Amino acid sequence: MNRRAVGQTSAALIIVLVFAGCMLALYLWQRWEEEQFQQSLITEPGVYKVKPVQITRHTSGEVKLKDGVIYAKGDFDFDVKLDKAFNSTKVKIIFYVKKISGREKAPFFVVPFCRTLRYRWNAYGFNIYLGPGKTYRITLGYPNYCKVEPEALKIDTGGSPREPAFDQICFGSAGEYIIYNFTVIIEG
Repeated sequence: MNRRAVGQTSAALIIVLVFAGCMLALYLWQRWEEEQFQQSLITEPGVYKVKPVQITRHTSGEVKLKDGVIYAKGDFDFDVKLDKAFNSTKVKIIFYVKKISGREKAPFFVVPFCRTLRYRWNAYGFNIYLGPGKTYRITLGYPNYCKVEPEALKIDTGGSPREPAFDQICFGSAGEYIIYNFTVIIEG
């Protein structure tokens, strides 16, 4: 074998070993993060006051988070990181939504989920059709329970149940909304 072939083979081997090392490090980091997340999940029965702490993804519209209250305007789609994480099939999430303006045919989309894609209540979330100028109390329960007071114009729930864990909620719609006063109840 000539020197050039040996050098190319060595370089290829080094590249493969570096790539394998990076993949192993990524895998170990993800496993560690998953274990840390599992340990932080609240599973005990109780009533928990929850605060939105960060808008984690914001693709459109105008969204602001101030003192635990979310102000959304326009055609919006965003995720809200909560200050606590939960995992129970007996969970209820209660929050309030004031629809200031917007089309009645534009659903208010909600799906609780987890930062790890392994966890998501259902594939399609909840599409809740709300009338403008009212404040609604929305109660979601794992996997497909949705109650709106006063009664919503229409509610679409769908998808097969997945995992009940969540630490974020995705919201989407068109119009102007205020979302606030989050409470999580885990029944005994």
